[in-house]
Amino acid sequence: MRTLFIIALAGGLIGSTLACAREQDAPTDHAVQVRTARAASGTITEWIRLYGRIAPPPDRDATLAPLVAGTLLAVPVREGQSVKAGELMARVEGAPLDDGLRAAEAAQRRAEAESAFRRSAATRTRTLVDKGVASRQDAEADESAAVSAEAALAEASSALATARRRRDWAELRAPFEGVVVRVFRRAGESVDGTPATPVIQVAATTGAQVAAEATAETLARLERDQPAEVEMRGSAGGTVKARVLRIARAVDTSTGSGEVRLVFDGAAPPWPLGLGVDVRVAVGRRERATIVPARALRRGEEGTSEVVVADAGKAVVRRVTTGLAEGDRIEIVSGVSPGETVVVDDPVGLSDGTLLRERP
Repeated sequence: MRTLFIIALAGGLIGSTLACAREQDAPTDHAVQVRTARAASGTITEWIRLYGRIAPPPDRDATLAPLVAGTLLAVPVREGQSVKAGELMARVEGAPLDDGLRAAEAAQRRAEAESAFRRSAATRTRTLVDKGVASRQDAEADESAAVSAEAALAEASSALATARRRRDWAELRAPFEGVVVRVFRRAGESVDGTPATPVIQVAATTGAQVAAEATAETLARLERDQPAEVEMRGSAGGTVKARVLRIARAVDTSTGSGEVRLVFDGAAPPWPLGLGVDVRVAVGRRERATIVPARALRRGEEGTSEVVVADAGKAVVRRVTTGLAEGDRIEIVSGVSPGETVVVDDPVGLSDGTLLRERP
C-alpha cells in the first residue's frame, strides 16, 4: 500500500513538472518566425529608367529633295556611306535646265546689246539737242527707250541668275559631314521638285545624342543637366555618363509621350545611329538617409505606409514616411531610425505585440 502511494506521488510530481515545462515553452511555440534586417544610414539615389536611341543633333539630320522636277540621272551614294560637306550625292537630268540656262544667257546678251544701243542713241540725241539740231521731244523719247532697255536688261540678268540657281538645284550635295542614313530613290526614278519626293537622308556622326521617350508624369520629374547613365541595350559593357539636355514641354497626343534629349559628358561613343540604348536618369540623391529594404514596407488600413519593427522579440507597427527609392532599397524619412531592426519577410499580418522569432 505504501509502495502504491509512493508511485502515485512520483507520477504526480512528474506530471506537474511536465505541465510547468509546457507552460514555459508555450510563448515560444506561438512566436511568428520572420526574417529581419537592420535599418542603415547611407546614400541613396533615385533613378528613372528610359529607353532611347542614338540620334544626331536636331540641326544635323537632313532629308534632301531636289528643288527641280525631273528624272534622277545618278545617285552615287549608298546607305551607311560617309560623305564630306559639299560632296555630290544625287543629280537630276540637267538637259532641260541647260537649255533654259542657255536661253537665259542669250536673252541677257540681247538685252545688253539693246540697252547699250538705246543708251548710246539717247546720249547722241541729247548732244544734238544741245546743238539745236534735234528737238527736246526726240531726246525724251530716246531717253525713255534707253531706260526701258535697261529695265529689260535687269530682268534678263535676274532670269539668268534664276536659271543658274535652278541648274545648281539639279545637284544634291551634302550640307555637312556625316553618313547617309537612307536612300529613298535611285537613278531613273522621278522627282517633282518638292519635299514630297525626298532622295537622301544624311545625318552627322559627330556630337551624337540620345533621344528617349517619356510619359508626361516622367517629364515632370526631369530637369536640365540631371546626371544620367547610358548603356548599349543588351550589352554587358559599362555605362557612359551623360546629362539631360532638353525636355519636351508637350506630349504627343497619339502616344502620350514626349522626347527627352541627352548629351554625353565627354566625346560621344562610336555607336551607330539608331542603336537602342537603356538610360537611367538620377532624379534625386540623399546622403545620410535612413534606408531599409523595400520588402519591409506594407500598406496600412488607411492607405499609409508602415513597417514592423522587431523590439525585444515583439512586433511594433510604425507608420512611416517614405522618400527616394533605388532598386530594392527605400528611404524612410520618418518613423524608423538607423540601427533599428525591421521585419522583411513577412511584415504583412503582424500586429503590435506579436511575438517574433528569427527564422533560421
